[in-house]
Amino acid sequence: ADVKIPVKGGDMPGYFAAPKAAGRRAVVIVIPEVFGMHEYQKNMCRRLAKAGYFAVSFDPFFRMGDLARMTDIQQVVGLANSLEDAQMLGDMDSVVDWVEKQKKANGAKIGLTGMCRGGRSVWMFTAHSKKVKAAVSWYGGLNPMPPAMTQTPMDVIDQLNAPVLGLYG
Repeated sequence: ADVKIPVKGGDMPGYFAAPKAAGRRAVVIVIPEVFGMHEYQKNMCRRLAKAGYFAVSFDPFFRMGDLARMTDIQQVVGLANSLEDAQMLGDMDSVVDWVEKQKKANGAKIGLTGMCRGGRSVWMFTAHSKKVKAAVSWYGGLNPMPPAMTQTPMDVIDQLNAPVLGLYG
């Protein structure tokens, strides 16, 4: 289902899927790549729900417009890379807060997965939050992207609060 997740300054679009069966499920937060939340992330949530998880995705770039509908890749990347870590981390804290209030979600068992810009966010949020239990980064950026992203995953690797699997080619 589509949802609105309360964040500082408004409501962030989100999407979640969960098994129909009763019970609280381990959570997987799906962090989008530069195009924001679109059908692929929603499909990932549905597939994770079929595997028994409570899965949620969100649009970290919603304040910038619908990046998934933009056709100029330079504009998309420029906007996505202008999202400051403080804003992203605060919004992800709000996603976790929202998850912890859901009856089908087990907020004590939170995992992350993310691709590209979302893969970088996996590293940064796992260093930021003690609520993450495990995470997988799919080719997340390892280089600084000033002015919005001055730290890299390597800068926070000694601060990780949970194991992170990094998948890079």
